[in-house]
Formats: sequence, structure tokens, C-alpha cells
Amino acid sequence: VFKGLQSLNEISLSNNRLESIDYAFEDLNELTIIYLNSNYLREINNRTFFGIENQLKVLGLNDNILDQYIDRNVFDKLGKNIDKLYLNQIKTDPSIFINFSIFSQLTYLDLSQTQLTIKDDRFNNIPKSVSIIYLEKVSQISLIYLPMSKLINLLEFDISDNLIDWSEFCDHSSNRLFHFHPKLSDVFLRNTSLKNLDCLNLT
Repeated sequence: VFKGLQSLNEISLSNNRLESIDYAFEDLNELTIIYLNSNYLREINNRTFFGIENQLKVLGLNDNILDQYIDRNVFDKLGKNIDKLYLNQIKTDPSIFINFSIFSQLTYLDLSQTQLTIKDDRFNNIPKSVSIIYLEKVSQISLIYLPMSKLINLLEFDISDNLIDWSEFCDHSSNRLFHFHPKLSDVFLRNTSLKNLDCLNLT
């Protein structure tokens, strides 16, 4: 459908009724930005981003279903150059099919309102390049498994609208949620059941 548009750099197909994509972006050598948010995509396979896996910098898949087949190999290829990744409001847990450590250029990550579960070391592979991360209203989140000390470039951090067991985190006296983040400018802890600011150990 985009054949001949060799200079195409950005495509927005948001707010449509797309259920699948097969070889639609092949030979678009300049394409680096794709927004596919708010569609009906249920799967990602080797045909979805065929031909452009190694050149995308911005990918918006938010507000899709993505509850069927998702090829991990596709995201392994995408991870080489992606700078911004929007996966918010998908109907599954992104950490199941994404090895975040491969996304070495990633600076912006939105996983809000997903089935993401952070309760073990599976989330510990977030690259230190990330500077903005949104984890608002995920399925489950345990602060002791957030690799905060690793995210030294963090500028913006949002874990709002999560039922967080702060006592679990505070019982670890060495924990300092934002101790390693001198660049951090925006923090959102709205509606997280926080009872005591001392628990954050900000000083």
C-alpha cells in the first residue's frame, strides 16, 4: 500500500480497525516512526514489520489487544534502535514477550494500564538508557523488584494508581527509591497507598 514512498519517515495509522499487518512497510528504507495505537491488533509476527525491523526509532502499539501470537524474535530485532516504545493499554504483560535488555537505545517506555507484573527479577533487564518510564495502573508492582539503582538517567517516573505494599519496601533499611537519580525532575506517586514520606528516604 505504501509502495513507491521511498522518502516516507513517519506513518500514523492510529484509531483505525486494523487487525493484522502483513508486509505493509517493506522497502520503506527511511521509515523510522510508526504509530499503530488504538487498533484491533491481536498478534505481532515476522510479517508485521518485515524489512524495517532494524531501523525503527519510535513504535506506538498502545491500546491494542495483542492477546494472541507475539513473536519474541521480532522484538529482539526491533530493540536495536528503538528510542521510544509505547505499549500502554495493551491486554497482556509486555515482559512476557520483550527482552528489554536488547533495547540499548531506549529512553522512553510506557507500560501503563497493562497486565504487567513486577514481582520478580524478570523486570531487572530495563536498560539504563531509559529516562522516562510510566508504570501507571499495572497489574502488580513490587518496589523491591524495580531496578531503580540501575536507572541512573531517570528524568520522569510514574507509578500512580497502583496498590503498593510500601511496608515491604520500607522494611529494607538500605532502600532509597530515588537515591541514584540526580537528574530526576518529575515523580508521580498518586494513589499508591503511601502513608509515610519517611519511607521514601529522600535525603
